[in-house]
Order: sequence, then structure tokens, then C-alpha cells
Amino acid sequence: MTVLLRIWSHGLVAAAIALTAFAASAADVVVSTRVCEPVPKGADVQLSPADDADLYQSVDRPLREALAKAGHAISKAGPVDLYYTITEAPVAIRRSGPSLGTLEVDTTRRGQRALLLLNVWSTRKDSILGGRKSKSGSQFSTYLFMSFEVNDKKSGKCLWRGEGGTELVGDRKVLVSLITETVLDHLGQAVDGKSVVVD
Repeated sequence: MTVLLRIWSHGLVAAAIALTAFAASAADVVVSTRVCEPVPKGADVQLSPADDADLYQSVDRPLREALAKAGHAISKAGPVDLYYTITEAPVAIRRSGPSLGTLEVDTTRRGQRALLLLNVWSTRKDSILGGRKSKSGSQFSTYLFMSFEVNDKKSGKCLWRGEGGTELVGDRKVLVSLITETVLDHLGQAVDGKSVVVD
């Protein structure tokens, strides 16, 4: 028997982790970005965090440094808006053989949807109640994700989207800084599910 759970969240990102055949280590940041329109060169950027929590505030310095590296200053009067979110979510790292289920994440718009399929009970397959029937399968780990949306402030049009995630091992503030630096290093570029090893 399989139970279908629907999880709705704001800013949830997958960065191709849920369905990849590899498991990223704690030092790996998986990055996925896309270009809607060219980001104006040297344009000032207004920062728009999704929350004012302490973890979001800790991203302020690495954000400013990454944007300065890309040639952008921070200003509330800037024509470009950078909206960003931080999310934690369990992810199925698919290895070989059967698994307890799968996680699929749609990141095309704000208010994204995650679809989680779990085997609750089975006499033949791995399941939550029935336990492991095989020695291999998917392993669930908690990942820390960040999503960045760069928009034209006047028209609201998408200019660039960036997403990144890493396994939640260690200090959250250190990890969000690593994700921020790694993803914004690709500002204005398109990258499809790239795994970046961060020293």
C-alpha cells in the first residue's frame, strides 16, 4: 500500500537532488539556475528576504559580498529586487535497489509543491511499518535549501532564478553562507544541477 502526501511550501528547492543517482556530501552544494532575461550590468539591487529571522539576517554579509563580486551594490532604490528563501526538507537520496518512496519538487513558481510518495506497509517491498526487505535502497537525509529570485522591480518580470542545497550537517549559518556564495557565483548564468565542492 502506498500513501500519498502533498506538502505545500514557499520557496522549496530541489536542485535536482531528490532524483539524482548520487549522494552529495556535506561539502557539496548542488546548484541549479536559469536565466529569464539579462540582469542589468552594475544595477543596484534591493534585498528582500522572505523572513526577518536570525538565520536570514546571517545571510546579509555573504549576500553583499557575492553581489559586490558580481558588480552590484545594495540599495533600496535599486531597479532590481532579490527575493530569497531558506527551507529545510527531507530528501530521498536514491542509491540502488528498492526504496521507501520518492520526493518530487516543482520549483517553477512561488508557492511551490512537493509530492512525497511513501510505502506504508508491504510484505514484499521496503515500507515504513514493514521495515526493510532489502539491503539497499533510498536513504532519507535532511537538506538545507535556498532559493533566489532576481526580478525587475518596476515590471516584476523574472530576470534570473537560482537554487542551491546541501545536506544539513553542521552549523546552519555556515551552510547558508556557503549556499549563498556558491549560487550567486552563477548570477546571470544558467546551470543545470551542478554539484560544487566547497572547501
